[in-house]
Amino acid sequence: MATAGRRPHLHWQDLQQAKRKVEEARSMALQVSFAFVKFDGALSAAAQEKKKNLCVKNE
Repeated sequence: MATAGRRPHLHWQDLQQAKRKVEEARSMALQVSFAFVKFDGALSAAAQEKKKNLCVKNE
């Protein structure tokens, strides 16, 4: 157990594993971000199509 004021010793393998986990989390965050952008684009396209169809019906 570490005493007050001292940091526990970190092994190189632990740091490498933490770095890998951070990279995996960053990659997943980017994938989620891209999915939201695609979803938002699909919603916008659907809204434009619906608006266009409503305008055609009203004429």
